[in-house]
Amino acid sequence: MQRIELLLRNDLSELSRIAQAVEAMADVCGLGMKQSFHLNLVLDELVTNLVHYAYPEGSTHHIHLTLECVDTTIRCELRDQGIAFNPLDQAEPDLESALEDRAIGGLGIYFMQQMMDDLHYERCDNTNILRLGMRITNEL
Repeated sequence: MQRIELLLRNDLSELSRIAQAVEAMADVCGLGMKQSFHLNLVLDELVTNLVHYAYPEGSTHHIHLTLECVDTTIRCELRDQGIAFNPLDQAEPDLESALEDRAIGGLGIYFMQQMMDDLHYERCDNTNILRLGMRITNEL
């Protein structure tokens, strides 16, 4: 089992550290380019949303990210002490309407739901805990 843990500041500059961790995990676990891209996109979207919406503006907080390879699955866990928010309870975005008629937002959560195989959210001790799983397919 390979495991990477990152303690991230709620700052967009931390996205590059996430990309590096995903690349390292992809190399160790045999994750193909497509799945590696998907995993990075999902984590990028989730952390971007945390930075923009989870905390009062200007305050410094931390986000804990764990990536681990267990058998044929990459497991991810995001923990933050921002406002309570369950991304799994959000309505699916309208993908049929014209772009100018659509509400802003929601695509990151949609990507997560489409690209990940397992999703679980809980709020425990004033902490949001989001667990994601992706089965490794070895696709290029």
